[in-house]
Amino acid sequence: MSFLQEIAAYMKGGETDREELGLEIEHFVLDDNGYGIGFDEVSALIAQVADDEGARIHYMDGYPVGYSNERYAVSLEPSCQFEISISPYAELSKIQAVYEEFRAIWEPLFAARGYHFETKGNHPLVEQSIITPDEINKAYRKEKRPLTNEERIRVIEAAIHTIVPGNKLNLMLYDGELFYLHKNEQGTMYRKMVPGGAMFATLPLDQGKWTEVPENRLLVYQDGQLLYIGERHTFSYIHNEEHMKLLYLAYSAL
Repeated sequence: MSFLQEIAAYMKGGETDREELGLEIEHFVLDDNGYGIGFDEVSALIAQVADDEGARIHYMDGYPVGYSNERYAVSLEPSCQFEISISPYAELSKIQAVYEEFRAIWEPLFAARGYHFETKGNHPLVEQSIITPDEINKAYRKEKRPLTNEERIRVIEAAIHTIVPGNKLNLMLYDGELFYLHKNEQGTMYRKMVPGGAMFATLPLDQGKWTEVPENRLLVYQDGQLLYIGERHTFSYIHNEEHMKLLYLAYSAL
C-alpha cells in the first residue's frame, strides 16, 4: 500500500453515514488592551459554570480545564483560547441554538470581569505587531529575498533552542517545502517509514512498524526524505503538575 493509500485508508476508517454536523469554535478571551484572561481565573469559572449546569468537569493535574454535557463541550486551548465543541446535529438551527446558549452563559461572566470574546484567526496583539513570533518573516524582510533551505532551518533551530529550556516543545511544521519535527518528551512522537516517505503521529496509528522520533533535536524532511539532523540539546521535558500550571499561566499572558 502506498503512502497516499495508507492516509486515505486511515481517513476512510473514520467515515460515517450519519448526516449530522458538529462545530468547533475557538475564542480569545481578552481585556480592552488585548491581553488574555489568567489561567486561575478562567479555571475557577469553568468549575463554577459546570457545577451550575450539572456538567461533567474535565481536569488536568487537578485543575478544571473544561466541562461537557450532551449538547457541547468546553475546553481550554493554547493561549488560553476558549473552545466550544458542539455535538453533531442534523439541523443547523440546533447548532446555532446551542452556540447562542453557550454565549449567553459566558459573555456576561467575562464582561463582569472586564473581558470579551474575539474569534479572529490571529491573536490581536500579533496583528498589531506587539507580539511578533514570526522569525522567518523577520529574516525574510532583513535579507530582502526568499530564504534558502539552510537559512530557514537555522531560524527554526535557533527558535527551538531559545524556547525549549523548561518547556515541552513538540512540533510538526511544514513551510511548503520542508517538514520540521521536534520533540523533547519521551513517548510523544512516532515515525513509520512507507514507500516514498514517512508518516508521523503522536501515537502509532496501526500495528505497523513505528519507531520513536529521536528526542531533543530538530529533524527536517524534504519530499519524504530526511534532509537534516540538528544538534542535540539536553532539555528533556518531564511532566508534572507545577509545569502544567505554569504553562497555562504563560499562555494566558499572550
